Amino acid sequence: MAKAPPTLLQHTVRMITYGVWRRRSSISPSWRTHLSVPFSLYALSSFAYTAVGLQAVAMWMACPAAVPEYSAAIAIPEACLVALQGVWSFHSDVLHVGQDSIFHVVDRASAVTLVAVQLAKFAVFLPWSMTSAEVIGVWIGLVAGIFCKLRGYRAILRGSVESFRLWHILWHVSMPLTIGVLHSTRWRSATCTL
Repeated sequence: MAKAPPTLLQHTVRMITYGVWRRRSSISPSWRTHLSVPFSLYALSSFAYTAVGLQAVAMWMACPAAVPEYSAAIAIPEACLVALQGVWSFHSDVLHVGQDSIFHVVDRASAVTLVAVQLAKFAVFLPWSMTSAEVIGVWIGLVAGIFCKLRGYRAILRGSVESFRLWHILWHVSMPLTIGVLHSTRWRSATCTL
């Protein structure tokens, strides 16, 4: 008797737990020709993380008053890890897609950790110092990002490379865009200039 394919919930739980540590790509090798194009929108979307990480480093270096409640000793290393996430993502999702690679482990472990940090940061540590509009905006962006990731998982399970590509681009852009907008509004409202 053939094993039933995993449900969306089973696939998601596997990918954020023990699946993180697997070198195997979660993408079929047959999709490689569609996804391993280095200068495509899909490929370049990985670097949205790099852009927002570098923006955060610049903001904290030039204007720590924009986020007085968040120590530079924590914020700058976190921002550097976010910037590196773009590199890990590009290697995992583009250069090594559909192949076994250590970059899948690094990308997944980093992404799961960074998402957990963002959820904790904006649920526990920072909301008391943010305006209602900032809190609502950040949570809309975080939930939208997770929604996009789940839609990408669903596309994998359905075998739809086109749907996966769209939802994965949106996953790569939604959270960095949300945090980038927050940083920009904080920076603009602070008394610092670059």
